[in-house]
Amino acid sequence: MATRKGPTLVTDPRQGDRITISTLAQRYRINRRTLWERYSKGDRGEALIVPVRPTGQAKTNSGVRVLDPKRGDRVTISQLAQRYDLPANTLQYRYRNGKRGEELIRPPMDAKQKAAMRRAYLEAARDGVPKQDTAAARRELAAHIMHDPCNRWLTRPLAASA
Repeated sequence: MATRKGPTLVTDPRQGDRITISTLAQRYRINRRTLWERYSKGDRGEALIVPVRPTGQAKTNSGVRVLDPKRGDRVTISQLAQRYDLPANTLQYRYRNGKRGEELIRPPMDAKQKAAMRRAYLEAARDGVPKQDTAAARRELAAHIMHDPCNRWLTRPLAASA
């Protein structure tokens, strides 16, 4: 069986002439690679040149609706970000990584919390506590260090050990 050499010719679904994929891409202002992928998957005719979204419509995540854990209604990620004064990209990142509910809207850690987690981790390593290098274990240790017995935030830095 002889192999065909030269550019791949396809039939223009609207005009009926046989042209290359590059020419078809230019004619309908579609990315050549997109057309090639469609053609390779077996798309022919109108399915080959149909636009992915209407002309002029930008890519957006506005269609993703999530459950607001405090109010109970479904809103977009952008609306949720505005409600809780969080960056929308932070919420999108958390949502893509499977965070839902309270984990989704948890405020980012401030410098004091990060420092406490770091101290807790180092203190646990120094005391011979088995290392559990998970975010949950670090948060638990930091919470333990940062709260006094009355469950109030410590306002003074922890004393450095000798």
